[in-house]
Parts: sequence; C-alpha cells; structure tokens
Amino acid sequence: MTDTAHASLVIGEALIDEVALPDGSVSRTPGGSPFNVAIGLSRLGVNTGLLAHMGDDDDGSVLAARLASDDVTEIGARHGSTSVAHATIADDGSAAYDFRVAWDPRPTSDWLERQWTHVHVGSFSAYRDGTRRLLERALDRPEAPLVTFDPNIRASLIGSRDEVRARAQELARRSQVVKLSDEDADWLSPGVALDDAADRLLAMGPRVVAITRGGDGSVLATPDARVSLGAPRTEVTDTIGAGDSYMAALIAHLLAHGLPVTAAELEAAGSYAQRAAAITVSRRGANPPTAAEIA
Repeated sequence: MTDTAHASLVIGEALIDEVALPDGSVSRTPGGSPFNVAIGLSRLGVNTGLLAHMGDDDDGSVLAARLASDDVTEIGARHGSTSVAHATIADDGSAAYDFRVAWDPRPTSDWLERQWTHVHVGSFSAYRDGTRRLLERALDRPEAPLVTFDPNIRASLIGSRDEVRARAQELARRSQVVKLSDEDADWLSPGVALDDAADRLLAMGPRVVAITRGGDGSVLATPDARVSLGAPRTEVTDTIGAGDSYMAALIAHLLAHGLPVTAAELEAAGSYAQRAAAITVSRRGANPPTAAEIA
C-alpha cells in the first residue's frame, strides 16, 4: 500500500554491482547505496524519486529498468557512463569493493515542483562537488522536509579524513536522522566508543542517531532515550545492501509514525529496520524487502 502522504527524494549514486563470488562466478546487478535506499523505500510503500547520475549506456538502461519495475521515479537525465562497483565476496559473506565512478547529476526540469516531505543523502556522492547545492535547493521550501543522512564511508572515493569529517558534520547538522555503521563511526572518530560517537552526533542537532553493528545488532539514540538491539538470527548469504535496507526501513517507519520520543518508540523503529536488514542478508545481493515480508 502506497503512503500518499509522503514523498521521498533520494540524492546519490546509482551503479552496477559487479560481484565476484567465492566459487569464481561473477554477477552484475543494479546497486549503489542511495539507489538501494530508494528501492527499499518504494517497496515499503513510500512514493520515491531518485536523483542520481546514470549513463546513457546499457548499464544505465539496466538501472532505469529496475527503478521503473519498483515504481521509483527518475529525477535525473541520463548521460555519460554508468558507475560500476566491483565487489569480492569472502567465504564469510563480507564484501570488499573497488569502484569506477562518475558523478554529474542533471535534474529534470520539474524536480523542485514536487512536494518532497523527506530528503535523503548519503554515501560517497554526499562528499562530491554539486551535491551541497542540490540538497540546499531541495530543502528550500516553506515546509521543511525530514532530512536523513548516511555517511557510508568509502575511503578510496572521498577526500581527506579532515575534509570528509567536516562535510559529514555539516550534513549531520542539517539532518534529523543519521544512520551509520560502526565502521563509519570509527573512521570518522577513531577509537571513540559507539555511545560517545552517538552523543557527539546528537550534539550537532539530529533527533535520532542509529549505529549498526552488523551481526551484533544496532544502537539507537535520541537526546532522551537509548536502546541497544541484538540482530535477528538469520543465515547470511552476503551483506550487500544490508545497511541500505536498514536505512530505508528506518525512514519508512519514521515517516509513518513520527520521530521517536520514548525508548519503546525508538525500539520499535530499530526493530523494524533490523528485520529488513536481516531479510536482505539472507539472500544474494542488494534486495530489500517489502512491507509484507517484514511483517
């Protein structure tokens, strides 16, 4: 069932995940963290548009077809080459990445006429030139949208640690919700305990901070409440897209129920997001669940 009360704009990369599996085979599927979040939101019933750079090549056509099949609206005009992320899967299901990327999004002429109630930005495109301007234009409206941010650090694709930290802090200050992994937190603030990392982010202004810990679950915090949740038991096929499914489900829950105030509300949001991530890791590639599957 589509949530007609909300419309989400996701700003960030779309690419082809080229995955080398332990058995020597290679698969090529649509992906990219913001792309996955957009698909996840749409599958959870949220009207969603994606502003990305997609090429006018065969890979771009593959990405466009996936968006269309999941009812995600393309907000950018296709041109140039499509980005590719080559992932090598280890025996434990973890993934190591090598990227060939392009980032020059060209919004369609009507993109600012749409009534976005939520804007999400994240991953390496958040640190690229031009993204700040796109975000500012998307937020320049009387009714301020909910803003969510996922740093999703890819160190080989971004600037120096100091530059990225400053940009991440700037985006955190503009956001009501920040989701990051424990690896992201350690890269941004080396050696800082997760609870302290959450406190530092909350001090910048977000109302909700969620830190995922892979198979160990996640920590969610507001200025007044904090919960630590264990991960649901599941057989892991691979971890590609797990954090993106978590992000999409967390956003969808908050759009439906509002920002959490109590610990119980925070736990409900985190549990919903973790169920989504658990379903994703149980199957191959970035394949976020529907609302019916989570239920």
